[in-house]
Amino acid sequence: MGPCCAVYARCELTEGLLDKMASYLADASRPQVRLPRGREWSIWVLGRPVSVRVERTQDVLWDCEDELLELGLLPETAPFRVVLCAGCNSHEDYELLRRLSADLAWLLDGTPTEPTK
Repeated sequence: MGPCCAVYARCELTEGLLDKMASYLADASRPQVRLPRGREWSIWVLGRPVSVRVERTQDVLWDCEDELLELGLLPETAPFRVVLCAGCNSHEDYELLRRLSADLAWLLDGTPTEPTK
């Protein structure tokens, strides 16, 4: 398993927002795929595997409390996060996660974290 990062969204999680994320991820994937409805996706971007999952912040506080504090966020101001994990561990994977998380942060009015192993 490669590096992971997260985007903490500042908006409420809705089905419409999930559809926007799925559409963005489908457009970013190659070969382009139609992603199923849900909160977890596995895609290939530039020949690299990436897994993406959406989690309500309150449900994963045990895992993200320190990260929220570092970012100056509270669970109320970041109701959900999108976790991105690369399947490989090269420089390209870190850069890919940075690009995807920056795009999703823009889409979600969110704050991305740096990819770490």
